[in-house]
Amino acid sequence: MSRLDSIFSSGPACIVPMVLGDPDLDTTLAMAKELLRAGADAIELHLPFSDPTAEGELMQNGALRALKNGVTVKDAIAFTQKAAQAGIPVILKSYANVVLHYGIEAFAEQAAQAGACALYLFDVPLEERQEFLPALQKHSLPLLSSISTGAEARLPLICQNAQGCLLCEALPGEGSDTLFRLAKLAKEQCSLPLVLELGLCSPDQAAQAAGLSCSVSLGESIAAIIELYGTAAIPRAETYVAGIKAAMRSV
Repeated sequence: MSRLDSIFSSGPACIVPMVLGDPDLDTTLAMAKELLRAGADAIELHLPFSDPTAEGELMQNGALRALKNGVTVKDAIAFTQKAAQAGIPVILKSYANVVLHYGIEAFAEQAAQAGACALYLFDVPLEERQEFLPALQKHSLPLLSSISTGAEARLPLICQNAQGCLLCEALPGEGSDTLFRLAKLAKEQCSLPLVLELGLCSPDQAAQAAGLSCSVSLGESIAAIIELYGTAAIPRAETYVAGIKAAMRSV
C-alpha cells in the first residue's frame, strides 16, 4: 500500500489544508500534530508562493504571511520529513514555478525521500503534466489531478490519467450542491478515491460527502481560524476538525 493509499484505507478521509509557515513554522508543525489527534487523516501542505491566484483570499493571506517569515521549499521538505516521522501523511500543493525554480528532479527526489504522499500543482493542467511526470514517477510521487464543476466533458480524459485520487472542486460562487452533483458523476467514471474541496466546510457538508463515500478537504477553514487567532489558533482548529470528523463518522 502506498503512502497515499493509506490515507483512504479506513474510509472517507478528512484532509486539512495548511499554509506552511502561517503563522510560523513551529505552529504549523504543532498544529498538524494536534489535528491528527483530533481526527485529521492527512495534511494538505500549501507551499507559500508570491502569486497564489488559484487559491482563496484567506490562503493567499496566509501565503503572504509565510513569505514574510522567509519560508522556503527547503522548509517544506524539512517539515514533510518531520511530519512523516511523527506519522502525519502530507500531500504537497504548489505551483509550477516553485518546482521549476527548485529543479524538478531535486524536488521530486527530496519530497519523496522526506515522505510526501503526493503532489498537486495548481496551475498545471493535464495537457502540461509531461514536463513533471518523468521525475515524479521515477520517485513514485503521484501527481494529482482535479476536475471542476463546468468541466464535466473533460471527466473521462482526466479519470483515465488520474493518479492516486481525484480532487473535485466547485467554481467560485457555486454552492456545495453543485460539487456533490459533480462527485456523483465522477464516481460513475473513476474508481479512485474522490476528495471534495469544500471551502469553509461545515459538519453537515462533511457528513454529506462521507455519505457519498467521498473524502473532504477543508478548504480555507484552518486559514480562517489562523487569521483570527494567529499562534493561539491550535485549540480552536483542533475543536473544529474533531467536529468535522465526528460528523463524517456519524454517517
